[in-house]
Amino acid sequence: MSDAASSSSGLFDLERRLHPIQLVLDDDLRRSRLTVFFRFLLAWWVALVTGRIPRGMRDLLAYWLRYQGQTTGYLLLLTDRYPSFSDRH
Repeated sequence: MSDAASSSSGLFDLERRLHPIQLVLDDDLRRSRLTVFFRFLLAWWVALVTGRIPRGMRDLLAYWLRYQGQTTGYLLLLTDRYPSFSDRH
């Protein structure tokens, strides 16, 4: 092996030894789009019936609306402020 290949594998071994916990996934993590769609539909129906949405979903929607508004304002030349990913102004 070349020196570069042996040093990069040595670095990888060093990183492996520094982390005592390793995550091993046996699942292929593939999901059917139909299953995901029905889960989303069920969550929407539960939110509609109960009149509440989970806090995480609410935060995601608020983040998306805020970023969309900032981006639209920037693209339509309504503001000079570049859209930000953070909550700070």
